[in-house]
Amino acid sequence: MMAVPPIVAVAMALTLALLVPTQGTLSVVMFAIAAMFTILAVLMLWLSPRLAQRRAPEVFQQEIVVTLDRDGVHGRRSSISTDVGWDDVSRVSVDGRFVTLWSGRSAIAIVPVRAFATSADRDDFIAVARSHLRNPDVGAL
Repeated sequence: MMAVPPIVAVAMALTLALLVPTQGTLSVVMFAIAAMFTILAVLMLWLSPRLAQRRAPEVFQQEIVVTLDRDGVHGRRSSISTDVGWDDVSRVSVDGRFVTLWSGRSAIAIVPVRAFATSADRDDFIAVARSHLRNPDVGAL
């Protein structure tokens, strides 16, 4: 089953709630559907990093060094390295546990907040990543 991107779910909810003229029981049903889509959108934003951790637990059990520079995002783990240019980074999301860099629907890097020595280090990492986004407003989730 393909997941509905949160922005699509919110758009559908707003369309149902605001643009469809209804009365009586149908109005209540339409509002309930709109509320469900909104809750789904928020839930998907919260669950995305957690689902990624469950799909590939071995990745989260090994130390990975993630660095940002003018060329992009670089990840190093034992003998494996990954390089992603800034053109491929579409957004940066932050929740209480993770800072996640995304390319479309795929997570490029999921960095636990505990990996940063201080909150200032975390904020600097986020600021650098967001400064390289083509559309920084989209990356401010």
